[in-house]
Amino acid sequence: MPFIDLFPHLARRRRGPVSPRGVIRRHPILVTLAAAMVVGIGIAACWKPWQPPASHCGPGMTEQGTPQVCIGLDLDSTPFRDNDPLADLERVVAEQNRRVGDDFITVVALYDTAPNPKNNSLGLPDLRHHIQGAITAVWRANNQSIADGSIPPIKLLLGNFGGEGAFEAQAVNAIVRARDSQHIVAVTGFGQSLDKIRQAAIDLSDHQISSIADTVSGDDMNLDPATHQKIQRFFRTTATNGDKAAAAVAYLAENSLRKVVVVEDINPLDRYGMSLGEGFKSAYINRYRQSTYTKNFRSPDTELRGMSRSEFMTKQFADMHGELCLEKPDMIYFAGRGADLRSFLVALSQGGACGLGPLDVVSGNDAGNILGTPLPNFGSLNVTVLYTTTATTGEWNDAAPAEAENLQNYNDFVSVFTGQHFGTAQDLGDGSAMTSHDAVLTAATAARKDPSSATDPATVSAFIEEFDCRSPIPGATGKIAFSPDSRGNPIDKAVPIIEIHDDGSPTMRDMVWAAGQPFDPAGCQ
Repeated sequence: MPFIDLFPHLARRRRGPVSPRGVIRRHPILVTLAAAMVVGIGIAACWKPWQPPASHCGPGMTEQGTPQVCIGLDLDSTPFRDNDPLADLERVVAEQNRRVGDDFITVVALYDTAPNPKNNSLGLPDLRHHIQGAITAVWRANNQSIADGSIPPIKLLLGNFGGEGAFEAQAVNAIVRARDSQHIVAVTGFGQSLDKIRQAAIDLSDHQISSIADTVSGDDMNLDPATHQKIQRFFRTTATNGDKAAAAVAYLAENSLRKVVVVEDINPLDRYGMSLGEGFKSAYINRYRQSTYTKNFRSPDTELRGMSRSEFMTKQFADMHGELCLEKPDMIYFAGRGADLRSFLVALSQGGACGLGPLDVVSGNDAGNILGTPLPNFGSLNVTVLYTTTATTGEWNDAAPAEAENLQNYNDFVSVFTGQHFGTAQDLGDGSAMTSHDAVLTAATAARKDPSSATDPATVSAFIEEFDCRSPIPGATGKIAFSPDSRGNPIDKAVPIIEIHDDGSPTMRDMVWAAGQPFDPAGCQ
């Protein structure tokens, strides 16, 4: 009997024939290496080196901010954002630039070219008018002898430093990188009296590039805050806030208005409001030997969450309505941005009747940003809205015979502005196109003074200083002249006083001068 039969329980555990071991068990290391090679080949076939997300911005610009916009220098006149409302003007700039050839010099117009209406105080219509004015100046410089001949031709490039100048460093760096290849001789524009924007002028000066601001009117914007000395190579073609505030006090006296409340923005990062307020209060004390009642507010300097700028500001102004009713002023001097002036007027119109009599609300040139849209319905309140500005349409039409040259210079500008279809007469009401035109015209004329150094930006500031009382720039806003003592500020600029009607249209009420009399080539200092 077989041995296994003696132990039947072992029979159940008997195995079948032994099978050979599989490849994986016999060569585990080789199989692992082969598998790794297959995976590696697959990865290699699909792998591409990491690259940053593709930018929608053209050469010279990078995407920044939320929502993202293109920051820097627009070398190819491409859009600054999706569905760019400036696209038509960018095409005009590109077409003008294509005509200049290889021998050219460049003027940069630097602004916040993609303003966000939820947070920024600069309006899109105002921005468009600035660019239209710059385009007009370049056309005139290249097609007329207004800017010291027509050679070398002028090229215009637009730059963007973001809302409130937040990305000024990136914009300046882009301009500096392109300075030599684009023959950049000066930067114009800037637009607002903000610390970041002043820093842009300082940074450009450090790189030997002159700045010519068109509507930067804050009194101390020409001073380096670190040294309190004049910013080298910085000029402007507009009257200062101090000049405009003095004009407002003169209007006050001429119209027998005595009781005044100053509503003043105390945002330390925006020098515009405080400069207006300080200038007005100083001029008022000088004339009346007494101070004014002042009510402060603070505009936002960071992005707002959950509400728009207008909602935020209207709430502040609604809170001060009761105090204004108690004071019963003849005039309110609003020392703040135009966007916030609109919110103030809304709060005034909705605050209810409180015994206020006829009331003039007077502000500075930034109030031009509210032109073109109707004022709030003031109901039974008798409110007149005015502002002092650098320029407005038709301002020289009623000038005395001594100002016939200013009228001719203005008409020559309008002829090109409308005749070349860069803009319409309606675009001139806020004065932005005129001031921008004058800044670019100043830069172009200075750069052509010495053909041998036309592409050297370091020479431009010296030539600008030569535009003195006897050889001023024939600007659309009036003659533009400087002196060693004016610290980059224009001499004896005219200050129009504008009334804004209920439908948002402007009318010039009066014309005054910072020096108390019109520009006099023989007597200006």
